[in-house]
Amino acid sequence: MILAVDIGNTNTCFALFKGEECVGQWRLSTNRLRTADEFSLWLENFLLRQKVEASQIKQSIVATVV
Repeated sequence: MILAVDIGNTNTCFALFKGEECVGQWRLSTNRLRTADEFSLWLENFLLRQKVEASQIKQSIVATVV
């Protein structure tokens, strides 16, 4: 699986792909004061809701305008 992250001025968007199929997508308000631990907990929660283990993610891509 591939985790795609788009960090924008207003929102940070996450999408999870299995091949070409998007199997989950989530949006979080962008906040420059948010810590890596906060992002990690938030993402782990959404992965659990999709019944996806973090170990299934083999690649990631990050885009940002911030």
